[in-house]
Amino acid sequence: MFRKASIIVPGLVAVLTLGSCASDPSSAEIIGAMTEAMGAVDSYQYEAHFDIVVTGETDVEPTAGTVAMDMSGSVDLEGMEMQTDLTMEVSMPEEDTDIGEIGMGIYLVDEVMYMNAQLPDIGGLSMWLKSEVPERYWEDTNQIELQVELLEAAQVTVTGSEMVGSVDCWVLELTPDIAQLWETMIAQGQVAGEAWPEIPVEDELPEVSSFSAGQWVAKDTYYLIKAEMKITMVAPTKMAYSGTDGDVELEVTVTMAMHDHNAPVSIELPLEAEGAVDLSTFGGFLDGEE
Repeated sequence: MFRKASIIVPGLVAVLTLGSCASDPSSAEIIGAMTEAMGAVDSYQYEAHFDIVVTGETDVEPTAGTVAMDMSGSVDLEGMEMQTDLTMEVSMPEEDTDIGEIGMGIYLVDEVMYMNAQLPDIGGLSMWLKSEVPERYWEDTNQIELQVELLEAAQVTVTGSEMVGSVDCWVLELTPDIAQLWETMIAQGQVAGEAWPEIPVEDELPEVSSFSAGQWVAKDTYYLIKAEMKITMVAPTKMAYSGTDGDVELEVTVTMAMHDHNAPVSIELPLEAEGAVDLSTFGGFLDGEE
């Protein structure tokens, strides 16, 4: 009996192991399923955190600083509406400057972006601004399309599975094309109304010294649940500081979580926004006008 068991048990283990491996989808299958699933998403909610550390020296003066930014909000893709709450802290030790925490509410409604900036260090100043967004803006800042494009342009390895809250996820490790990565970072900055530079020509691309990125994809729905990226790069200062020459090192860490895919979203513009100052009277800022 023992001899028979000693033969049968290893056989069962081998069958179960092979059966488990065979049931795991390949990276290509996960990418295909996620692309299809996320393409059917009409709405979602999200949270994101950005940490940016800048060090370097220009031909004018040394430069150093940190930016920490938290974002959370709701997106209605079908109705093309968005609401985001943003807080940001900026510190520049070399200039003995600590701007403190800046709060901002951002709404995109009827092709107009409304922003409410709250500046506690300037007497608690709070004002509403608005500007029409260019046609390309919504496409350029659609986080679902950006994450799918990044995934499709990268070399992808399935490193295992992990629980994100109560959601069982496949863990994907990404090695993307640097030009695509830079485009994604610019678009993510535009979500927060940041004035990021245009994508540079090939010989001006930042030199990447380290990079890691991952995506967590739900096993049951193939929805994107979480994305992380950390990159350290050296870039010409003229990309960030016009009229200067030199190099700066940027260490950027981004973490984003998505949830409530396809759940009903209600985005209502506050009454105070009706008195927003129209920035188009000053030449615009989102459409690249001077």
